[in-house]
Amino acid sequence: MAVVAIDIGIENTKIAWLEQKNGLQLLDAFLFKTPYLSAAQHKDLSQIELEAFWKEITARIPLSRVKRSQIGIGLPSNLISTILVSLPKMGIPELSSAAIIEAKRKMIPASTSEHLFEWSIAGESVSANVNKYAVVVIRIEKGFIQNILDIFKPIDAIPSLIIPSCCAIPALIPKDAWGKDEDIAFIDLGAGNLNISICRLGRLVLTRSLGYSLKDIATDIGGQLGITKDEAESIIIEEGIPLVDFDPKNKAAIADEIMRHKYDTNRDLSAASGHAVNPLELRMLWQAHIDRMVQEFRRSFIFYKEQSEGRRIERIYCLGGGSLVKNLSPVLSGLIGGQLQLIPPFSGLKAAKGNIYDEASGCAAFLNSAVSIALSVYAKSSKIPVVNFLPVELRRKEAASKRNLVLFAAGVCLVLVFALAGANVLMRRGFLQSSISAVEAQLNSFKNVKDRLDELSRKKDKLNRQLAKFAEIKQNLDWNSLLKKLSLSIPQDIVLTQIVIVKGEILSETAREGHLEPKTEDKTLRIKINARILADYEKAQEIIENFKAAMEKTGYFTKINIPPLSLEEIVVSEAGMPSENSAITRPRTREFSLEAEVVPIDEKK
Repeated sequence: MAVVAIDIGIENTKIAWLEQKNGLQLLDAFLFKTPYLSAAQHKDLSQIELEAFWKEITARIPLSRVKRSQIGIGLPSNLISTILVSLPKMGIPELSSAAIIEAKRKMIPASTSEHLFEWSIAGESVSANVNKYAVVVIRIEKGFIQNILDIFKPIDAIPSLIIPSCCAIPALIPKDAWGKDEDIAFIDLGAGNLNISICRLGRLVLTRSLGYSLKDIATDIGGQLGITKDEAESIIIEEGIPLVDFDPKNKAAIADEIMRHKYDTNRDLSAASGHAVNPLELRMLWQAHIDRMVQEFRRSFIFYKEQSEGRRIERIYCLGGGSLVKNLSPVLSGLIGGQLQLIPPFSGLKAAKGNIYDEASGCAAFLNSAVSIALSVYAKSSKIPVVNFLPVELRRKEAASKRNLVLFAAGVCLVLVFALAGANVLMRRGFLQSSISAVEAQLNSFKNVKDRLDELSRKKDKLNRQLAKFAEIKQNLDWNSLLKKLSLSIPQDIVLTQIVIVKGEILSETAREGHLEPKTEDKTLRIKINARILADYEKAQEIIENFKAAMEKTGYFTKINIPPLSLEEIVVSEAGMPSENSAITRPRTREFSLEAEVVPIDEKK
């Protein structure tokens, strides 16, 4: 099943084309400037030039594929109103009616017959020994829904899902990534609005849409710098929020520093954008906007805490154009008191073609909203409750179309069954002949089986020889006593990583993996130990020498050889050369190896 998701914004329209084929696959993702009518002063869905709109989409997705796909479209968050109501547990039909009645009674401004309502269960709670539902009711004007349906008239199609963007965004986080009873905030700073949405277990609980955006920030900064809004937007994206040390209360010192930099003849006044911007001055221009955003975030979180009986926000994610502003997330994180995270674009999706991510690299963060709408369409198809403002009569029409499609598919299947049954009789003779050929091929394969058995026999003989050598070594040594003595001689500071005991020459790891044998017959037993020690150079050398002496004292090991540790530079403290009692090297993990001959029982006696 393919899905085309559309998210129409004030500046850009985002498109995501997904297909469920061996997992979710991203066929294409792109955006284009929303084609509003040239005379439109207020940009809304009714002012879109539909011919140009569909021309942009069908240039990347064939119209036939669009009409065969399920289509999801997002509602801008500023078009909806939400309210959280608490109701006793009851049946779903009764809960729907009770939630909408309660919302109509409490919502401001008052609801009218021109409003549509949808609802979603945000969670459950127990109050005064009564089990209750926390229900989110969402309201929108009927005219906005009709404007969306009018968009699809030129292609004679009907969307499967009309969902508020703030209800779709939680789908970007996998279900298993939501903590138990965890609340997550999504902050979307876009070209038209600042949207703050709080969700619980993938369901919207609270949303606020403020008429404040990146466009307002660019207009204000551009006006104060004496440049155009487009130039200011370029500076905002390229420079972001400069991280400079300053005291915002000391206005005089800040003004002096800005003037000093502005008129310093030694500075290079050229800039890549054609405008030299002092980082401190740009940071001060940002400060008022940062303070406003932080104030709105805190107001929203405090309001939510009061409405939800003390619940707190656990994680915060940044979306939209705000996620592209350099240093915005760390600056807001420090002021809000939580870690502001970014959602990786196209997380968990496979690309149908290699250049999708390259083409969308500059706008991938914008496309997250369209991808979330597509994921919501798949959730709806999987019978997961999703907020859908598609009119009831159109939902019934869609359901009827699906039933007709199922009946048609069943009829086609019956025809195919009868056709296959007739073909089976004609093909049985051919199948018998094929079976005879397969038996002949199986007889020929017995020769390959014999060759395989011979190879296994050779491997068995080689393994038996190795076991015989091991038995011979075992007879010549008192292993319990040797290992006990070895363990007692190991200092506590040394950690063994490998012990190899062999008869003859000790081969390197590469030689052992290549199954190389020693060149000459050597019956001497040898042991090789690889170990680690955490200490400075001098202390490590002393511990290793003590280890060597302890092994010699056991009487089981001779000709002990320990290669010296690698030399390193002497650490010089800030006060000069190290004192008599101070270490001249830093403690660290040091690796060393040891080789020795093992004394057999008869020689030891």
